[in-house]
Amino acid sequence: MHGHRQGVRRLAVVWGRREDGTVSTENMLRAGMAGTGKPARLLSLDVFRGATVAAMILVNNPGSWGAIYPPLEHAEWHGCTPTDLIMPFFLFIVGVSIVYALDSKRADSASHGGLMWKIAKRAAVLFGLGIVLALFPGSPDAVKVLFSTPLDRLDHLRIMGVLQRIAVVYLVCAVLFLKTPWRVWLWSCAAIVVGYFFALTVVPVPVDSVASLATTRTGTATTAPAVGTWMSANLQPATNLAAVIDRNTLGSRHLYKGGPMDPEGPFSTISAIASGLIGVLAGYHLKRGRGEITERIAWLFTAGLALAAAGWLWGYFHPLNKQLWTSSFTLLTGGLAAMLLAATYWVHDVRGIKRGTGVFLWFGVNAIAAFWGSGLMVRAFGLVRLDAEGKLPVHTWFYRNAIASWVSPPELASLAYAVLFLCLWTAIVWLMWKMKWIVKV
Repeated sequence: MHGHRQGVRRLAVVWGRREDGTVSTENMLRAGMAGTGKPARLLSLDVFRGATVAAMILVNNPGSWGAIYPPLEHAEWHGCTPTDLIMPFFLFIVGVSIVYALDSKRADSASHGGLMWKIAKRAAVLFGLGIVLALFPGSPDAVKVLFSTPLDRLDHLRIMGVLQRIAVVYLVCAVLFLKTPWRVWLWSCAAIVVGYFFALTVVPVPVDSVASLATTRTGTATTAPAVGTWMSANLQPATNLAAVIDRNTLGSRHLYKGGPMDPEGPFSTISAIASGLIGVLAGYHLKRGRGEITERIAWLFTAGLALAAAGWLWGYFHPLNKQLWTSSFTLLTGGLAAMLLAATYWVHDVRGIKRGTGVFLWFGVNAIAAFWGSGLMVRAFGLVRLDAEGKLPVHTWFYRNAIASWVSPPELASLAYAVLFLCLWTAIVWLMWKMKWIVKV
């Protein structure tokens, strides 16, 4: 492995040495790494990405799902918590990263064929890594099912997920960035935001058995709509348009926990594409916008503030909802992400302040490896049982005996376990950094 001079490619995964040093002058940011022809690597983007991935690992690994530390919980349905910001922030970062990775190659149309192939391969690998996580058994019983009746395991495989959504958003945004002008990105984003809003709030919903059952929970059997009829558009968990489309395209067995909808389902992923496009527009403005760098940063912060305010106000009429990825949620989170990028860009890449960036930088340069590896580790923990009856996974045993037995209340104990798990992965990415390993998908 010899870094940027020579990469080793296996299964579309590249291992290489990191490039030390970040670029803080406007000329370098515009022209790329001096003398190498490579795009400049933004410290702010790596730090932003790293903080987002670290937060993902923290919220995905509580000591107990029955006692989650409140700030680390998602909104049950309508609403927006700090935890709900993590995924849209990452998709925004995907959009910004596309600009800095592909901008120097847009003008050379002769290279587009090869680039399109690389984009498609990367999206396929990301999607495949998500499928591997979904397939990986998290218990001895799941191992038996996987090897004794693999078709049954596939018949209940969750098809969509976090990495799968990232793959789709990356693919669409990268192709649009490479092949169309910026006005198309802007109008595409606007069309998705407006069109998705009208789809959720206007389009009638066909009633299936799940929708009919859900209606009887608050009504009576005599007033519940019959299967095969239609009901008015609504934003209820089982009867909204996204849920119905998820069930009819993928089947309930392939949704998150069997349905009634998937929080990363195919229909709501359309709305998530807009989050990626907001990132593309923000990155392109920073890299190629008019005016001095300080003017571009100020404009980006102001535009982000306006988007966030619009989304927040819209949320009073069209609820903020991460699982549905409502249009108000897209605007609010996109605006907040733009403001945060503008601030970190100013601090780290313009002012050149690097203090306190280390741990986030370690996660940022190996973001997908950390997220995927942490998910795989948790499933592997589930295969090791420590109690005589074989029902207690090793991480649950550790949580109960080493943490919950002396830390209270349970929510604080659950947080303590999540922090320890994050510390473990901090040590892993630090070691990768010291070994100069970068895993690029």
